Amino acid sequence: MHFLENRNFFVKAHQKFNAFLEVLVCILNYQQANKEFKNSDESIGDYHSAGLLQQKFASGPPLKKQDINNWLMDTEHGFLHGVSVAFFAFLFKYQGKFKYFAEDEILIASCLLHDFIRCQNTTHEMHDQKLSQLFSSLDPETYVHKHPNNEFHPLIAGDRIELMRYKGYVDWVDQEILDKYFLSPEIRETAYCFYWFIRPALEKIFQGTNQIWLRHGIEKDHILANANSQGDSVWGKIEDIKEERIFPLRYWAPYPNYWCIETGSLPFGQNITRDIATYSPLPVLSLKNFQKWSDSEIRPFRDHQCVSGKVPLSEWIFLICHNNDLEREDIFPFYENSGGVVSLMIANRLLGISQILTNMLIVLRSCSTENNIVEKSYSEELMESPKGQTIRFKVIEN
Repeated sequence: MHFLENRNFFVKAHQKFNAFLEVLVCILNYQQANKEFKNSDESIGDYHSAGLLQQKFASGPPLKKQDINNWLMDTEHGFLHGVSVAFFAFLFKYQGKFKYFAEDEILIASCLLHDFIRCQNTTHEMHDQKLSQLFSSLDPETYVHKHPNNEFHPLIAGDRIELMRYKGYVDWVDQEILDKYFLSPEIRETAYCFYWFIRPALEKIFQGTNQIWLRHGIEKDHILANANSQGDSVWGKIEDIKEERIFPLRYWAPYPNYWCIETGSLPFGQNITRDIATYSPLPVLSLKNFQKWSDSEIRPFRDHQCVSGKVPLSEWIFLICHNNDLEREDIFPFYENSGGVVSLMIANRLLGISQILTNMLIVLRSCSTENNIVEKSYSEELMESPKGQTIRFKVIEN
């Protein structure tokens, strides 16, 4: 997809998805939610949502913690699939308007959990009907979503639009099925940008939840010019790489064919780069994915590290941190050929929401049967963006 021609649709897709996450925040922490998305006619005072999502999560027999973790980590049928279905269910139901309504807690809970059984190491036959044995009070359409009674139910619309998550969907999905859910050109373009750029990036992030990540910067001239500092005994040679769709394209480090990195873990922020303003946008990939393409030794260099290897651009994702990341046409080819593009704010916010919902399932359905220790929490990322991030996407006028 040509990024320049679709830049505004990309921005609008981000805006809509972030607005949907604001509705989720209303459900999970109404007191601290954005006032723009609150609804005093639907909430319990100024401090609490109706709590219907939690009721739906709580209805059923005890669950194994491993089954809950499987749901979190399964990017094809688990949490990421469920939240994407919920997003497009909302778009279909309200045509791009986002506001908290108590009844939608049931819809969102149903979207999040509708493929829970498909995340487990068990038979998936009649997975929708069997779901009632685990979650007994979801929307009735959830239990027949494989062969729905109402094909225009928002959950069904979202689930079918989510077929676009598969790279080869155009070869086997009837376009007429998708077209009947695209009730406006804006929803259609939102879907195309979401599945070309945003969801692939989120998929790689969730697949690398418990992994170490590498960050390399786009080799801007002024950064390379400052790399060889006067009076520094460490001196590197800039090497230009002629191969297409390989990243990085230019190497600089005191060892031949090596390039500089910083390392960190999720959620992204100061642990993955010392200076968001200087290095934004942030190209990142998991160490596991890097090691598919290189057996390079990671070497110390000054106060960070460096590695060697030719990694396809499609393995990297790009984290947008500032509005000007969308204005520099020289880096658009990186976006177009990358493994996905998403804002740092949305990535971290969704990680926080996923952890809150996972912890909710564990404490409601698993704590009585297992010893549960949460080793790492992303919940603090729910309300705030990392220090130094100023992104507030605006549509760019051509």
